[in-house]
Amino acid sequence: MFKIINNGGFVRLFQKNSILSINRLNRGIGYNGISKSILFYSTNNNNTSTTSATNVYNPENPILKHKPAIKLFSDEELHNETKQKWYYKLMGIYSTNTKSLHASFQIYQTISNQASNISFYKEFNLPINVRSWFVVTLLHVWMVLVRLRKDGEASKQLSTDIYDRFWDDLGQKIVVGGINQRFVGKYLKEFYNTYLGSVVSYDEALFDDSILANSLWRNYFAMSEDVQPKDLLMMVKYIRYELNHLDKIQNITTTGKLTFHDIKTVMDLK
Repeated sequence: MFKIINNGGFVRLFQKNSILSINRLNRGIGYNGISKSILFYSTNNNNTSTTSATNVYNPENPILKHKPAIKLFSDEELHNETKQKWYYKLMGIYSTNTKSLHASFQIYQTISNQASNISFYKEFNLPINVRSWFVVTLLHVWMVLVRLRKDGEASKQLSTDIYDRFWDDLGQKIVVGGINQRFVGKYLKEFYNTYLGSVVSYDEALFDDSILANSLWRNYFAMSEDVQPKDLLMMVKYIRYELNHLDKIQNITTTGKLTFHDIKTVMDLK
């Protein structure tokens, strides 16, 4: 499946675009249109990206932590009327919209747990900062939304709710990264532009590995000249594997249950 992609092609790709990436930084704009102040923001005191293993690749880094905003009800309580509390019924807790909201929190918690896997940063030399967290989480949100399209109209509300969870979390991450709360809106707008470009790019690459690798280099790896072809190949392999896996999971819209694989496990697959 990955023979379409050849190392020489990527070497030429890097050479062709290296001037573009340098010019964008010289104009004061970070990769993907994000200003450099947020691109390199992290919980480090000097607010710069670094490759120090003890500093960057700490799984306890606050940027990798996610706190659910609501208490999750059990599936039995949500879907079994005999287990439902009468006062929650009066409040509309068990309505279709509320069930969708509940499922979105459950799904986003799974996405957040996966995006907190230190391997996504350490294996690909990504510093743990807001920008890196954003691209890792966005990739998994996109994969889930691709899967939910399969359910048609029934999944539209859930897709919207997951989208909302993502942006709520991003706002908190920007603050954790060191940005004052009053400036969060500004950075959310910048990330939104990046979101749109990334999603369109990934959608266009859905059925073509070479296009997907190019999209990952531009959006996930920020056009870094240090990215190795094997890294692109591995990420393409991981995405294809997870998309196939998600496609086989039934009743995601109603149960809010899905899983991802450890990326290192996928990397070891032949």
